[in-house]
Amino acid sequence: LRPATGPPKNSEYTIGALTLATHGGGLARPPSFVERFGNRGSFIGERALRPERAWTVDAGARAKVGTHAAWLKGEIVGFGTWAEDLIVFVNQGAYGQAKATNIGRARLLGVEAYAEAAVEDATLRVSYTRLATSNLSECGSSLLQCERPSLPGRPADDAVVDLGYTVGPITFRYGVDITSGIQADLTGAVQVPARALHNASVTCR
Repeated sequence: LRPATGPPKNSEYTIGALTLATHGGGLARPPSFVERFGNRGSFIGERALRPERAWTVDAGARAKVGTHAAWLKGEIVGFGTWAEDLIVFVNQGAYGQAKATNIGRARLLGVEAYAEAAVEDATLRVSYTRLATSNLSECGSSLLQCERPSLPGRPADDAVVDLGYTVGPITFRYGVDITSGIQADLTGAVQVPARALHNASVTCR
């Protein structure tokens, strides 16, 4: 995204090992090539897409303690975005395709926490994101009131764990990424089951 109303406003303050930071600004971007024209495969383009605009703000803290051999660092951030004409891909039909679509008004609020630790040759990274999104241009299936559905394709919960161990020039890694709370359509009628993606690797330097 590029600034829509001048450069973003940033502020950072350091107190010993603790750093506090906040950022905010107005952003905008035109549709990408794939969003306009698709890729003749899983993505369907839309040539009439409008540029998306958004106001965004975040605030957080980070810190690191320890020595060269054993240390721990962490970060926690809260963020919010209020968008107009947000561009998202929405599932179309039963063939796994998704079409680029403008959403008139949308809101995204979230909290992200990250921690990383190392003891000698072992490392551990853990992150968790909690996201609450609202499609402010749609009403859900409730007959009594307008319930704003979540945005398609955005997980409500996303947790990542990555473990590594180095022996000489060889590093062994294992990781898992667990996501849940994803919907596939604009109204929230189609929910995607929770899933866990595992990965393992061995690298030599």
